[in-house]
Amino acid sequence: WIPHLWAFDPDYVEFVAHSLTFMATSGLYGIMMAMQRCREVNIYGFHVSTKQGALYHYYDVCDVPANPSRDGDEFRFVKALANSGFIHFGEDCVLECHETQEVCDACKREKGFKQAEMASTKHCDPKRVSEGHNIVPWASRRARARFKRK
Repeated sequence: WIPHLWAFDPDYVEFVAHSLTFMATSGLYGIMMAMQRCREVNIYGFHVSTKQGALYHYYDVCDVPANPSRDGDEFRFVKALANSGFIHFGEDCVLECHETQEVCDACKREKGFKQAEMASTKHCDPKRVSEGHNIVPWASRRARARFKRK
């Protein structure tokens, strides 16, 4: 017998998977858990971008988005949560820097951003592709039948 440890009930994970039109990231699950447990939810480092002087992933200057389409869908979902007052971005200009470069630059000027120098990507392969999580590994017939979208 091997005990199983789940952060979320598997049925909840399946429900979320079939309720959204994109695969939820662990970060989005964290936001949803915080919204269930906390009166106020402030998120930090979530959907910040190179426009703000941040790497896609802090640990790899050469990293590229694994699933840009999913990231865009997730951002629109998180933006809706923020616009509805359910969550708050901890950093300034996150929403603005997802608009246009001009709107982003204006926000950064207004907030007094000090431009951080980004690490060089000269050594990175320009044709690099992320090995990201593009497939939902736990999709099953049971889940599709149980949460079939109409």
